Amino acid sequence: MALELSDAQLLAMMRRFEDHFVERKTANDKKDWLKTIVAFANSAPAGSTAILFIGVTDAGEIEGQTNLDSLRTNLTSQVRLSSADCRKPLKHPNRNSRN
Repeated sequence: MALELSDAQLLAMMRRFEDHFVERKTANDKKDWLKTIVAFANSAPAGSTAILFIGVTDAGEIEGQTNLDSLRTNLTSQVRLSSADCRKPLKHPNRNSRN
């Protein structure tokens, strides 16, 4: 189920303090985008929502001159490349040693 928030609600979330499920990253902080996404995936309870604001400073201000299309394309590409390895079956070391 998708979470529906108004623009005013999103702006309020963006400007308040970060918490376990709301993070802000600048457009240049590309290496931490994926770390944050993985942290959300590992810690957000099923059915909850985690929000990553990209192009936002630690002070909660929107960065100027951010190319949103380029940013979205870059993030999508990074997630696809990173998630390719996640689709491979995991092997439990103890189970493999018993066979």
